Amino acid sequence: MPSFFDKLQDVLAQTTAIPPAQIQETIAKAQATMGANPVAAVKLLLMAQATEPKNPQIFLALGDVYSNENQSEEAIKAYESAVKFMPDKPEAFLALGTELLTGEKFELAEAFLMHGLLLSEPKETIDLYNLALAFYQQERPAEAIPFCHQALENGKDHDSETLLGDCLYDLERYEEAADAYTRSLASEPESAYDAERLGFTLERLERYQESIDTLQQALTNGSDEPDIYASLSRCYDQVGQKELSEETAKKYYELSPTPTEEAAAE
Repeated sequence: MPSFFDKLQDVLAQTTAIPPAQIQETIAKAQATMGANPVAAVKLLLMAQATEPKNPQIFLALGDVYSNENQSEEAIKAYESAVKFMPDKPEAFLALGTELLTGEKFELAEAFLMHGLLLSEPKETIDLYNLALAFYQQERPAEAIPFCHQALENGKDHDSETLLGDCLYDLERYEEAADAYTRSLASEPESAYDAERLGFTLERLERYQESIDTLQQALTNGSDEPDIYASLSRCYDQVGQKELSEETAKKYYELSPTPTEEAAAE
């Protein structure tokens, strides 16, 4: 089957300019088309670009098409051009930062997201969350926390709440982490990850029975994390259920690709 870029070769050969009065209409049509027919969307945008080669809105839309098709390098090039021709607007900086974040280029993502947010008013929850995530992925949880809080000031947001919990946990602020995970789990009760993290945090707080109940919820929610069984083993031991402690320790050793004595006995 021809790839996305194979299909584009015919498009590039057929590109012709359009009248300037049709530019905005053509961009809007491409944006509406990109989900169902990305090649047609690119063709429309290139026709517009043939008329206005420095129009930043065209580059933004092209970046969106490439991003949707997981063509990250092309998306980054398009967004970089949008930044070049629209240096005083937040949209291009935020789009580029988000694409860099997706590509795990966290330091660059941080820079562009920060600049985009400085230009933005109001600041959108997703952009604040993305900047917090860029900090967190660089192992800078303390710097991520204020942006999690700002995102949550806009209203409830599950991902920001979970990320806040992760940051607080890494900083050993376990009471606050438990509160954040409790809120995130309440908003998505079927989340395996939130239940795992809350269960691990409750163990740190020596709330062993609550940890057991929450880790069991994580398993019910579909978690396949071996460390759950190590944590359960320790918690069962603390509440005097030796048989269950041994059973869950055995399960941990069966499932973990790199089991350690310390994990089960920590």
